[in-house]
Amino acid sequence: MTDIIGATIGPLIDGAFGSTQRRQDDERQRRRAAAAELLAWMVPMVEQLHHLRDRRDTAFWVERIPIAYRSLDATKVRLPREWRHLKRSMRACLSEALGNGLVFLDTGDDVLSDTIDYSARWSSYAADYLALCLSCITERHPTY
Repeated sequence: MTDIIGATIGPLIDGAFGSTQRRQDDERQRRRAAAAELLAWMVPMVEQLHHLRDRRDTAFWVERIPIAYRSLDATKVRLPREWRHLKRSMRACLSEALGNGLVFLDTGDDVLSDTIDYSARWSSYAADYLALCLSCITERHPTY
């Protein structure tokens, strides 16, 4: 009788454990994909912020900010709870560095001035903040 119970319960436990393991592996894979997506646009933004004093490439920001916001919207549910503020925080720091017109740009909005309302102090803060975000992401997901 115990052989029958053991033969029945053993596979059930193995199946439950295997299912849990697969779900955890899938979740880790989704988080790695989210990290890779964030890093893809964050790295060039940090570089541009560091060079903002010398180069004010409005076209770069018009192209990249909507990409960043869509990415943050898409990855929000895959991010750790403590990172879910990223879109709001990025919007705030970039608006100070670049000016509100660029940062609150809606996708498809072509109306934009030719200049960036540059702030040396806030562009430095924004670059530092994004670099900190990059550091946290790469620390949590060291494969990137």
